[in-house]
Amino acid sequence: MSNGEDLALAALKRDFKRLSKIADKAKAECDEYMNISSEMLAIHDEFVQIVKDKDHSPAVLKKLDALKQRSEKAEKIRSKDLIKLLSKQNDTGFNRDSLGQEIQLMEFRRDLKNKKAS
Repeated sequence: MSNGEDLALAALKRDFKRLSKIADKAKAECDEYMNISSEMLAIHDEFVQIVKDKDHSPAVLKKLDALKQRSEKAEKIRSKDLIKLLSKQNDTGFNRDSLGQEIQLMEFRRDLKNKKAS
């Protein structure tokens, strides 16, 4: 294989790594959205327990502040558009997989050329 082909293959592999990171991030965002209801229920359960305990100490106020922050983060995640998240996950995964197939095909051709040249 020529030096240019080796450089092109190396560039494609770097791009594959970049696309893999993007696809993994998109999957993580989808998973986070899918699991947010569990987090919201946990926040609610903790709040109910605090109310039942009828404790008003500074430690409880800190817990309430932490619950408020968790609740705001959960609400921010919940407000995202699921269709957009799923579409992004699908598109980035497809692009990564397509590039991976092309890299494998190029490597296969390179290996065949090297065997014929030997």
